[in-house]
Amino acid sequence: MVASNKEAFIAYILAEIGKANFLVDIGAGKNYYLSNTKFLQEKGYSGIWIDGEKSDLHPEIKQHWVTRENIQGLLHKYECPHEFDLLCIDLDGNDWYILEQILVYYRPRLIVAEFNANISPSKCVAIEYDPKHIWNNDDYFWI
Repeated sequence: MVASNKEAFIAYILAEIGKANFLVDIGAGKNYYLSNTKFLQEKGYSGIWIDGEKSDLHPEIKQHWVTRENIQGLLHKYECPHEFDLLCIDLDGNDWYILEQILVYYRPRLIVAEFNANISPSKCVAIEYDPKHIWNNDDYFWI
């Protein structure tokens, strides 16, 4: 069990702020080998993993299409604590809207969110919300 640089960095931050070993990873599925949370799970973290696709690599993943309308209910269904250590969100499009809904009630201590390095920070805008959005392999997939 060897951490990647990003996983080691996340583990370091969590150790510095103190941890209770609970995480939520939304969009974790098919690319579990690229996950920000795989190493932490192997180190004993418990949590909730949700993705729109079934994963044979990670059987704990709950298969749901995540929208801003259903995220609160999904976290409640899987007994997410009000305060938890780490939220990873990688949905290739509606991330901002989902995060906004999560933060209405939940308080993650650390948030790791995908961003698009191909777009200048000064030009970043949220895409129009579409609950059926699927990334189409272009450079315009987040904020």
